[in-house]
Amino acid sequence: MYLWTIVMRNRLLFAFWVPRPCQLRMVLGVLCIYLLCDQHIQAKEPEGVEAELWLTSGEKTPGQVVGIEAEQLTLRVGEENQKVATSEVWQVALAGPARRPHRPTYWLYLTNGDRWGIRSVKLTDEELEFRLPGDEQIHKLSIGSVTGIQPVRPGTNWRTDESEWLQLASLREKSDLVILRNGDHQTGEISTLNDQGLTLTGSLGTKTLEWTGVSGLLLNPDLAEVPAPVPLGWTVLLSNESCLTVSSIHLTPEGKCQLKTAQNIEWSTSLDGIRWLSHWDSGAVPLSRLPIESQKHQPLIGETFTAAIDRNVRGLPIRYNTVDVTVDPPKVSFPKVFPQGVGLSSGMTVQWKLDGNYRRLLCGLCLDATACSEGHAVVKFIVNDQPPLTVTLRAGDPLVGPTTLDLTGVQTLTIEAEYGENADVCDWINLLTPVLVR
Repeated sequence: MYLWTIVMRNRLLFAFWVPRPCQLRMVLGVLCIYLLCDQHIQAKEPEGVEAELWLTSGEKTPGQVVGIEAEQLTLRVGEENQKVATSEVWQVALAGPARRPHRPTYWLYLTNGDRWGIRSVKLTDEELEFRLPGDEQIHKLSIGSVTGIQPVRPGTNWRTDESEWLQLASLREKSDLVILRNGDHQTGEISTLNDQGLTLTGSLGTKTLEWTGVSGLLLNPDLAEVPAPVPLGWTVLLSNESCLTVSSIHLTPEGKCQLKTAQNIEWSTSLDGIRWLSHWDSGAVPLSRLPIESQKHQPLIGETFTAAIDRNVRGLPIRYNTVDVTVDPPKVSFPKVFPQGVGLSSGMTVQWKLDGNYRRLLCGLCLDATACSEGHAVVKFIVNDQPPLTVTLRAGDPLVGPTTLDLTGVQTLTIEAEYGENADVCDWINLLTPVLVR
């Protein structure tokens, strides 16, 4: 009975408690602080990533990317946010992570030219199931969208991967083709494929092969699906050097980029997992999408090349680096890859027909990273009867750009590449992300 009385008394005191003025001020103060903090948390913007925004006007703006939507990109410059229409964006170079990410388990090559780094594969009912790095979700892709698969060997680097794939891609057959590490070729039809290996049925019977003994798999080109063109979108380069063609990008408040690829694959990555973006639409057309009207190459002492689309002139991915000669030995930066561009060589003349409706050409210029320190070339842009725009390139020099060329009323664009001091040794010229602006 005594315990019950105490409990009831405490409840009544609490129910009819009237705070003193000092207590009331304290409660209200705590409540205000809570509301202000809660409002600050709700209004907090996503952490930005350092970037350099290149516009179709030819201007460059440094800042932090804090928002990406279908119609606009938000760049924080100082204390202010600047909203830029995506139609005015040429490309965005992002700082990316401080450390290079782990290399993928496989490189997946697609018929539209994309290269995806993935970590598991399985063939099921004419669909390729795979997982992306850091994502447990299983994605599915029509096998007709795939050109080939390259297992990544431990201890190799980008030079090894790209050189091996260039050699493999030249060996196409009218069937599935497996290239073994011992140099043998096996042709037939793939029946099973998973993380352990693959099964190939050919004229010599059925063979099961483990990935450890395989350099690469090339799928039957006669069964390839021609990708539908993407009239509006982005080219995205991830920090692991995966290259994606995407139709939409959305940056969430949590800092996640939601990407939708041309194959309708939903891809999610952190903003700092993206190294480079390039936007295109009907008003900004990549030069690499226009057919070359004519070209010729007169080598001095080197081999004969043809202009390459989205590759360097040797057929490898376009790469650029710098060499710091102020230290001994010279310090070479890690080569950056560019998914879009045109590869040329000195002694080459290339010509494009235009419709007269473009206002300007924008591009970056460099000698390829594989030129080491030997390349030296002079590039001339020629339109109508105007004096040529001349750019001198040396291997290891900083990227030149953006180079701007007036194309008002121009019907023909001609680019001539001339020899430098070292004849044509390693004069592998890259036009980086060249775009025609209407």
